[in-house]
Amino acid sequence: MQIGQVQKETGLTRKAIEYAILQGVITPKTMENGYRNFNEQEVDLLKKVKVLRKLGLSGTEIQNILSDDSVLQKYASKKDVQIKLDQEKSKILEKLSENFDYQTASKALDSFSQKETIFQKLLDAFPGIYGELFCFHFAPFLNFSIETQEQKQAYETVVVFLDEIPSFEVPDELSAEFKKGAALLGKEKLNEIQIQAQSSIQNIDSFLEENEDMMNHYLTFRQSKEYYNSPAFKIQQLFLKFSQNYGYYTVFLPALRILSPSYCEYCKQMENAEEKFLQKYPQAKALKKEN
Repeated sequence: MQIGQVQKETGLTRKAIEYAILQGVITPKTMENGYRNFNEQEVDLLKKVKVLRKLGLSGTEIQNILSDDSVLQKYASKKDVQIKLDQEKSKILEKLSENFDYQTASKALDSFSQKETIFQKLLDAFPGIYGELFCFHFAPFLNFSIETQEQKQAYETVVVFLDEIPSFEVPDELSAEFKKGAALLGKEKLNEIQIQAQSSIQNIDSFLEENEDMMNHYLTFRQSKEYYNSPAFKIQQLFLKFSQNYGYYTVFLPALRILSPSYCEYCKQMENAEEKFLQKYPQAKALKKEN
Protein backbone atom coordinates (compact mmCIF):
# COMPACT_ATOMS: atom_id res chain seq x y z
CA MET A 1 0.00 0.00 0.00
CA GLN A 2 1.04 3.63 -0.49
CA ILE A 3 1.82 6.11 2.26
CA GLY A 4 -1.67 7.66 2.33
CA GLN A 5 -3.21 4.24 3.03
CA VAL A 6 -0.54 3.56 5.66
CA GLN A 7 -1.46 6.82 7.41
CA LYS A 8 -5.12 5.73 7.63
CA GLU A 9 -4.17 2.22 8.76
CA THR A 10 -1.73 3.29 11.49
CA GLY A 11 -2.96 6.76 12.49
CA LEU A 12 0.57 8.11 12.00
CA THR A 13 1.44 11.34 10.24
CA ARG A 14 3.45 11.33 7.03
CA LYS A 15 6.40 12.86 8.91
CA ALA A 16 6.29 10.11 11.55
CA ILE A 17 6.37 7.44 8.83
CA GLU A 18 9.25 9.16 7.03
CA TYR A 19 11.06 9.39 10.37
CA ALA A 20 10.71 5.61 10.80
CA ILE A 21 12.15 5.12 7.30
CA LEU A 22 15.03 7.47 8.15
CA GLN A 23 15.78 5.43 11.27
CA GLY A 24 15.83 2.24 9.23
CA VAL A 25 12.87 0.74 11.11
CA ILE A 26 11.20 0.00 7.76
CA THR A 27 12.58 0.02 4.21
CA PRO A 28 9.65 0.20 1.77
CA LYS A 29 10.42 -0.45 -1.88
CA THR A 30 10.23 2.43 -4.33
CA MET A 31 8.10 1.67 -7.40
CA GLU A 32 8.84 2.80 -10.94
CA ASN A 33 6.50 5.77 -10.54
CA GLY A 34 8.54 7.00 -7.57
CA TYR A 35 5.96 6.10 -4.90
CA ARG A 36 6.86 3.93 -1.93
CA ASN A 37 5.12 0.59 -1.55
CA PHE A 38 4.60 -0.59 2.06
CA ASN A 39 3.94 -4.25 2.80
CA GLU A 40 1.85 -5.64 5.68
CA GLN A 41 4.90 -6.45 7.82
CA GLU A 42 6.09 -2.84 7.59
CA VAL A 43 2.64 -1.55 8.52
CA ASP A 44 2.60 -3.86 11.57
CA LEU A 45 6.03 -2.52 12.59
CA LEU A 46 4.75 1.05 12.33
CA LYS A 47 1.82 0.16 14.61
CA LYS A 48 4.29 -1.20 17.16
CA VAL A 49 6.43 1.95 16.83
CA LYS A 50 3.37 4.09 17.54
CA VAL A 51 2.63 2.18 20.76
CA LEU A 52 6.25 2.23 21.96
CA ARG A 53 6.66 5.93 21.22
CA LYS A 54 3.52 6.75 23.21
CA LEU A 55 5.06 4.82 26.09
CA GLY A 56 7.94 7.30 26.05
CA LEU A 57 10.66 5.12 24.56
CA SER A 58 13.43 6.69 22.50
CA GLY A 59 14.16 5.93 18.86
CA THR A 60 17.17 3.81 19.77
CA GLU A 61 15.19 1.86 22.39
CA ILE A 62 12.40 1.22 19.90
CA GLN A 63 14.86 -0.09 17.32
CA ASN A 64 16.38 -2.42 19.93
CA ILE A 65 12.95 -3.76 20.92
CA LEU A 66 11.92 -4.36 17.31
CA SER A 67 15.16 -6.28 16.78
CA ASP A 68 14.81 -8.31 19.98
CA ASP A 69 11.54 -8.52 21.95
CA SER A 70 13.40 -9.94 24.96
CA VAL A 71 14.76 -6.47 25.85
CA LEU A 72 11.21 -5.26 26.56
CA GLN A 73 11.52 -6.38 30.19
CA LYS A 74 14.76 -4.44 30.55
CA TYR A 75 13.16 -1.22 29.31
CA ALA A 76 10.04 -1.83 31.40
CA SER A 77 12.22 -2.10 34.51
CA LYS A 78 14.13 1.04 33.57
CA LYS A 79 10.88 2.92 32.98
CA ASP A 80 9.60 1.76 36.36
CA VAL A 81 12.74 3.12 38.05
CA GLN A 82 12.30 6.46 36.25
CA ILE A 83 8.65 6.70 37.29
CA LYS A 84 9.60 6.09 40.92
CA LEU A 85 12.33 8.75 40.68
CA ASP A 86 9.83 11.23 39.27
CA GLN A 87 7.40 10.41 42.08
CA GLU A 88 10.11 10.99 44.68
CA LYS A 89 10.99 14.33 43.10
CA SER A 90 7.33 15.34 43.17
CA LYS A 91 7.17 14.54 46.89
CA ILE A 92 10.29 16.61 47.58
CA LEU A 93 8.92 19.50 45.51
CA GLU A 94 5.69 19.35 47.50
CA LYS A 95 7.62 19.47 50.78
CA LEU A 96 9.59 22.46 49.52
CA SER A 97 6.36 24.28 48.79
CA GLU A 98 5.29 23.72 52.40
CA ASN A 99 8.39 24.61 54.42
CA PHE A 100 11.22 25.49 51.97
CA ASP A 101 13.70 23.20 53.76
CA TYR A 102 16.30 23.10 50.98
CA GLN A 103 18.95 21.33 53.08
CA THR A 104 16.66 18.36 53.70
CA ALA A 105 15.61 18.37 50.05
CA SER A 106 19.25 18.30 48.94
CA LYS A 107 20.01 15.27 51.11
CA ALA A 108 16.93 13.47 49.81
CA LEU A 109 17.94 14.12 46.21
CA ASP A 110 21.47 12.86 46.85
CA SER A 111 20.07 9.58 48.10
CA PHE A 112 18.70 8.55 44.71
CA SER A 113 20.66 10.69 42.24
CA GLN A 114 22.81 7.65 41.38
CA LYS A 115 19.74 6.08 39.79
CA GLU A 116 19.34 8.94 37.31
CA THR A 117 20.47 8.49 33.73
CA ILE A 118 23.77 10.04 32.67
CA PHE A 119 21.78 12.19 30.24
CA GLN A 120 19.78 13.76 33.09
CA LYS A 121 22.80 14.10 35.35
CA LEU A 122 24.72 16.05 32.69
CA LEU A 123 21.73 18.25 31.91
CA ASP A 124 21.52 19.09 35.62
CA ALA A 125 25.27 19.72 35.83
CA PHE A 126 25.39 21.99 32.76
CA PRO A 127 22.19 24.02 32.48
CA GLY A 128 21.55 26.21 29.45
CA ILE A 129 22.34 25.89 25.76
CA TYR A 130 25.88 24.52 26.35
CA GLY A 131 24.62 21.49 28.25
CA GLU A 132 21.62 20.99 25.98
CA LEU A 133 23.65 20.95 22.77
CA PHE A 134 26.16 18.49 24.22
CA CYS A 135 23.57 16.20 25.81
CA PHE A 136 21.25 16.04 22.83
CA HIS A 137 24.19 15.39 20.50
CA PHE A 138 25.18 12.32 22.54
CA ALA A 139 21.67 11.53 23.90
CA PRO A 140 21.27 8.04 22.38
CA PHE A 141 24.43 6.93 24.21
CA LEU A 142 23.62 8.39 27.65
CA ASN A 143 20.21 7.01 28.50
CA PHE A 144 21.28 4.70 31.34
CA SER A 145 22.58 4.87 34.90
CA ILE A 146 26.18 4.44 36.02
CA GLU A 147 26.74 0.87 37.23
CA THR A 148 30.49 0.29 37.60
CA GLN A 149 33.38 2.05 39.29
CA GLU A 150 35.08 2.37 35.91
CA GLN A 151 32.04 4.17 34.52
CA LYS A 152 31.93 6.45 37.56
CA GLN A 153 35.54 7.49 37.00
CA ALA A 154 34.89 8.03 33.30
CA TYR A 155 31.83 10.17 34.14
CA GLU A 156 33.92 12.34 36.46
CA THR A 157 36.50 12.75 33.67
CA VAL A 158 33.74 13.88 31.28
CA VAL A 159 32.35 16.37 33.81
CA VAL A 160 35.77 17.89 34.54
CA PHE A 161 36.52 18.15 30.83
CA LEU A 162 33.23 19.89 30.03
CA ASP A 163 33.55 22.18 33.04
CA GLU A 164 37.11 23.31 32.36
CA ILE A 165 37.26 23.55 28.58
CA PRO A 166 37.19 27.23 27.49
CA SER A 167 34.68 28.69 25.05
CA PHE A 168 35.39 28.17 21.37
CA GLU A 169 36.40 31.59 20.05
CA VAL A 170 35.81 32.51 16.41
CA PRO A 171 37.62 35.45 14.74
CA ASP A 172 35.45 38.46 13.93
CA GLU A 173 35.73 37.90 10.18
CA LEU A 174 34.17 34.42 10.58
CA SER A 175 31.76 35.06 13.43
CA ALA A 176 28.79 35.95 11.19
CA GLU A 177 29.07 32.65 9.29
CA PHE A 178 29.55 30.70 12.52
CA LYS A 179 26.45 32.24 14.11
CA LYS A 180 24.47 31.59 10.95
CA GLY A 181 25.45 27.92 11.00
CA ALA A 182 24.79 27.59 14.73
CA ALA A 183 21.34 29.13 14.31
CA LEU A 184 20.41 26.39 11.83
CA LEU A 185 21.25 23.69 14.38
CA GLY A 186 18.69 22.97 17.05
CA LYS A 187 17.84 19.85 19.02
CA GLU A 188 15.62 18.51 16.24
CA LYS A 189 18.22 19.12 13.52
CA LEU A 190 20.99 17.58 15.61
CA ASN A 191 18.79 14.55 16.22
CA GLU A 192 18.01 14.23 12.51
CA ILE A 193 21.69 14.46 11.55
CA GLN A 194 22.60 11.86 14.13
CA ILE A 195 19.90 9.44 12.98
CA GLN A 196 21.06 9.80 9.38
CA ALA A 197 24.66 9.18 10.42
CA GLN A 198 23.78 6.08 12.44
CA SER A 199 21.64 4.69 9.64
CA SER A 200 24.44 5.30 7.12
CA ILE A 201 27.19 3.56 9.09
CA GLN A 202 24.97 0.60 9.99
CA ASN A 203 24.20 0.09 6.31
CA ILE A 204 27.45 1.43 4.87
CA ASP A 205 27.60 -0.86 1.81
CA SER A 206 24.15 0.11 0.56
CA PHE A 207 24.71 3.76 1.49
CA LEU A 208 27.89 3.98 -0.60
CA GLU A 209 26.23 2.20 -3.52
CA GLU A 210 23.07 4.33 -3.48
CA ASN A 211 24.91 7.63 -3.04
CA GLU A 212 27.85 7.22 -5.40
CA ASP A 213 27.09 10.35 -7.45
CA MET A 214 26.64 12.45 -4.32
CA MET A 215 29.90 11.20 -2.82
CA ASN A 216 31.84 11.95 -6.00
CA HIS A 217 30.45 15.50 -6.07
CA TYR A 218 31.27 15.90 -2.38
CA LEU A 219 34.86 14.72 -2.77
CA THR A 220 35.38 16.95 -5.81
CA PHE A 221 34.13 19.95 -3.85
CA ARG A 222 36.26 19.06 -0.81
CA GLN A 223 39.37 19.17 -3.00
CA SER A 224 38.47 22.46 -4.68
CA LYS A 225 39.89 25.95 -4.05
CA GLU A 226 36.33 27.08 -3.40
CA TYR A 227 36.13 24.84 -0.35
CA TYR A 228 39.61 25.69 0.97
CA ASN A 229 38.75 29.40 0.75
CA SER A 230 35.33 28.98 2.37
CA PRO A 231 34.44 30.08 5.92
CA ALA A 232 33.29 26.50 6.61
CA PHE A 233 36.78 25.12 6.01
CA LYS A 234 38.45 27.86 8.08
CA ILE A 235 36.06 27.32 11.00
CA GLN A 236 36.54 23.55 10.75
CA GLN A 237 40.31 23.95 10.96
CA LEU A 238 40.00 26.28 13.95
CA PHE A 239 37.77 23.78 15.75
CA LEU A 240 40.13 20.91 14.93
CA LYS A 241 43.06 22.80 16.45
CA PHE A 242 40.93 23.79 19.45
CA SER A 243 39.90 20.14 20.01
CA GLN A 244 43.46 18.90 19.76
CA ASN A 245 44.77 21.54 22.16
CA TYR A 246 42.22 20.82 24.88
CA GLY A 247 42.05 17.02 24.79
CA TYR A 248 38.77 16.38 23.00
CA TYR A 249 40.25 13.37 21.21
CA THR A 250 42.68 12.22 23.90
CA VAL A 251 40.65 12.81 27.07
CA PHE A 252 36.95 13.33 26.41
CA LEU A 253 36.17 10.75 23.69
CA PRO A 254 38.16 7.91 25.33
CA ALA A 255 36.31 8.59 28.60
CA LEU A 256 32.98 8.56 26.78
CA ARG A 257 33.79 5.18 25.24
CA ILE A 258 34.38 3.77 28.73
CA LEU A 259 31.29 5.46 30.12
CA SER A 260 28.92 4.30 27.39
CA PRO A 261 29.11 0.78 25.87
CA SER A 262 26.67 1.86 23.14
CA TYR A 263 28.93 4.79 22.17
CA CYS A 264 31.91 2.43 22.10
CA GLU A 265 29.99 0.13 19.73
CA TYR A 266 29.00 3.13 17.60
CA CYS A 267 32.69 4.10 17.30
CA LYS A 268 33.56 0.58 16.13
CA GLN A 269 30.83 0.78 13.50
CA MET A 270 32.13 4.21 12.46
CA GLU A 271 35.67 2.85 12.11
CA ASN A 272 34.39 -0.03 9.98
CA ALA A 273 32.38 2.36 7.81
CA GLU A 274 35.37 4.66 7.40
CA GLU A 275 37.57 1.74 6.33
CA LYS A 276 35.05 0.72 3.64
CA PHE A 277 34.64 4.35 2.54
CA LEU A 278 38.40 4.75 2.07
CA GLN A 279 38.58 1.46 0.17
CA LYS A 280 35.98 2.75 -2.28
CA TYR A 281 37.32 6.31 -2.36
CA PRO A 282 41.12 6.15 -1.72
CA GLN A 283 41.42 9.81 -2.76
CA ALA A 284 39.65 10.68 0.49
CA LYS A 285 42.69 9.62 2.53
CA ALA A 286 44.24 13.06 1.94
CA LEU A 287 41.07 14.69 3.28
CA LYS A 288 41.18 12.53 6.41
CA LYS A 289 44.39 14.27 7.46
CA GLU A 290 42.46 17.55 7.64
CA ASN A 291 40.03 16.19 10.25
